Order: sequence, then structure tokens, then C-alpha cells
Amino acid sequence: MAIDAGVYLHADVEADMRKRVMQRLATGPGATVAELRDILGTTRKYAIPFCEYLDKVGVTKREGDLRLLAGPT
Repeated sequence: MAIDAGVYLHADVEADMRKRVMQRLATGPGATVAELRDILGTTRKYAIPFCEYLDKVGVTKREGDLRLLAGPT
């Protein structure tokens, strides 16, 4: 599945990464890209497009430097 131009993830990997992000965001007020990068065990090069992808599909929303779980709209 395409996450960004030139960035692709296998569906199982995307589901696992999404689950980890959602678990982290469910336990606190939000997380920075750096925190999510560490949770995902990746680099900023891939963490930023993945966070932007989650924003785009409605899993998260960005508020300043934090990503929060997107609530029902």
C-alpha cells in the first residue's frame, strides 16, 4: 500500500504500525513525531510520511507538534 510518493508498506506492516500508534495515543495526551518514530523503530524519513498518512485516513489529527487520535467528526 502506498503511504507517500515512493513509500510503500505491506498491509500487515501498516496494520501493526497503526496499532502501535493507536495504543500509544490512547494512553496519553498526544505524541510527537519523534516519540512515534521511536515506538515504530524507524527513522524520521519514514515516520513523517506515516504520520501524515494516518492524518489523511482519519486515524490521527495534528495539533501543533502533537499527533492525537482523531475522534468522531
